[in-house]
Amino acid sequence: MQQLAQFQDRLAAIGDFCSRAQGERALALTLRAMSASSGGKASRSMREALPSWLQPSWDEAVGSRPRLPVSDDLVGSVAHEGGYAYRAAAERVVTAVFACLGEYMDEQQVSSLLSLLPRKIRDLFGYAGASVYDASVCEFL
Repeated sequence: MQQLAQFQDRLAAIGDFCSRAQGERALALTLRAMSASSGGKASRSMREALPSWLQPSWDEAVGSRPRLPVSDDLVGSVAHEGGYAYRAAAERVVTAVFACLGEYMDEQQVSSLLSLLPRKIRDLFGYAGASVYDASVCEFL
């Protein structure tokens, strides 16, 4: 539980979200879209690639709602499901979640997860860690 709380705090900082609830929503939207990207075939394997403390978040996000249509347009799925008027807003959400996942997962977990995602999404995951604006750096300035 401690790791999940730390992850949520870090996600709120990376995404420059106003509250932990906004970060939780961003995480849930992204996990649901990741599940939809697999068409259900790899969804269970994706869940198992995540750290064990994050798997209940997957269960809650993916299991509690009707399945999203299969799509390798992860950002488009998040934009639609989250009601974002602009694609850029949804991309910011996904990028923050991916950057945070990259910080909290070891290389083997990341490799396992990426092998289950469509190429387009793998590229976005790689881009996220290198390009996300980390609002927490303001604390040090």
